[in-house]
Amino acid sequence: MRAAIYIRLSRETEESTSPERQRAACEALCEARGWKVVSIEEDIDVSGYSRGLDRPGLQRILARLTEFDVIVFFKIDRLARSTVDFAEIMKITQNGGVALASASEPLDLTSSMGRAMAKVIAVFAELESDTIGMRVSNAHEHLRREGRWTGGRIPYGYEVAPNPDGPGRVLVVNPEEAKRVRKIVERVLAKDSLMKIANGPQQVRHPFAGALVTPVHR
Repeated sequence: MRAAIYIRLSRETEESTSPERQRAACEALCEARGWKVVSIEEDIDVSGYSRGLDRPGLQRILARLTEFDVIVFFKIDRLARSTVDFAEIMKITQNGGVALASASEPLDLTSSMGRAMAKVIAVFAELESDTIGMRVSNAHEHLRREGRWTGGRIPYGYEVAPNPDGPGRVLVVNPEEAKRVRKIVERVLAKDSLMKIANGPQQVRHPFAGALVTPVHR
C-alpha cells in the first residue's frame, strides 16, 4: 500500500508531539505494516482548530488522493481538532478510496465501528483543545489583573522588565521611545502634517513597523 504521512504542530516549541516524534512513529507503523511511504507533508506552526481544513500540507495530500492508499498521522488531534473537520476529512478520503491510520491509537477506520470510535476520540480531542484554550485565557486574565505582562508584541513606548513586586514581568516606559512619542504628539498638536513629521530630522522607530525609519530628504 502507498502511504502519505501527515504531520502537524500548532507551535514549533511543542516537545510532546514534535515533528520528529510524529514522523518516527508514522514511519514505524508503515514499516510494520509493509506500507511504502510515497509522500510526507507537514503543517508546522499551523493551528488545526482555527484553520480547519485550510492547511497547506493537508490540502496537498487531499489534492493527491489518487496517489495514496492510506494517510498516516500521529494522533487524531494532529489530523483535525474538531469533530466536524474530522468527519469532513473522513468523508473526503472515503470517497477517494483512501484509508486513515493513526500511529498511536488502535483504530481500524475500515469498519463502521472503527469510524464511530474515531469520531468519539475526535470529540474528546476537541474538548481537550477547548479546555487548553480556556486555561490559557484564564492565565492571561490573571496576569492582567495583577498588572503583569502576558506576552506578545511589546507596545511602542514600553519595554519588558522584571516585576519589582513579585514573579513574572511587567511593562515599563521606554524613556527614549516615550520621548519620541511625546515629540510626535506635540508636532501633531501643532498641526504639522504627518508627511512633514515623518521626514523630520530625527531617525524614529515607527510604532507599527518596529524598525528604524530613516527620513529621506529631497
